[in-house]
Amino acid sequence: MEAMYVKAYQEGYDKGQSESKKSYIKQGYEAAFTMLKYQAPKLNNEKFTDWYKAGFESNKEINQIKKEAYELGKEGEDLKIPSKYKNAEPIFKHHYQLGYKEYENKQNKLMTTGGVGAVGLALASGVWYGFRKKRNAK
Repeated sequence: MEAMYVKAYQEGYDKGQSESKKSYIKQGYEAAFTMLKYQAPKLNNEKFTDWYKAGFESNKEINQIKKEAYELGKEGEDLKIPSKYKNAEPIFKHHYQLGYKEYENKQNKLMTTGGVGAVGLALASGVWYGFRKKRNAK
């Protein structure tokens, strides 16, 4: 009779642990959509924290979201978060802004290069004009 109680307890315990593990893994997975960097939750059991972290790290969808957001910003497009990424809005916005900064830097370099080229052309034209004026005066 005692063995039957022990077996029933063990089965119940194992089932409870399995459900808890799934729950914490899911919570970690979902948290990856909103956190830029992993932050350990304040849980009273290290095992739960480990499961949560495993869920966070298992979220591979985040890489695609980051890539798409960065490319959108890098192209200088307006920020429009696709409806399929609404749950990852903080991640999308952050990586869009990183891409957009690169876009702005690229635009600034083009403007600077164009400005330097225009100044160089103006100087060269002035020198050429002065040279021709002297030559015609002789």
